Amino acid sequence: MGGKARWRRKDSSETVATFSDKRRWPDSAGNVRLFERHVTLGRGETADMCAQLYYRVGANGRIEIAWVGEHLPTVSKNT
Repeated sequence: MGGKARWRRKDSSETVATFSDKRRWPDSAGNVRLFERHVTLGRGETADMCAQLYYRVGANGRIEIAWVGEHLPTVSKNT
């Protein structure tokens, strides 16, 4: 996807403050936690034309995927 994909270590503090409830999922141990690392596919398009994958890297190095789907809401229009 080249420039149409973007990795983010975390969401902006403004987005987390406003939409953290939309970024909380159970981890592999069943604990509900905030997932912030994500990849946006379709960067530079409108949010309704993008997809996102939210994940975390566990202590054992395994990747836990919490969300793959439409772009989640943000405080910014820039995707």
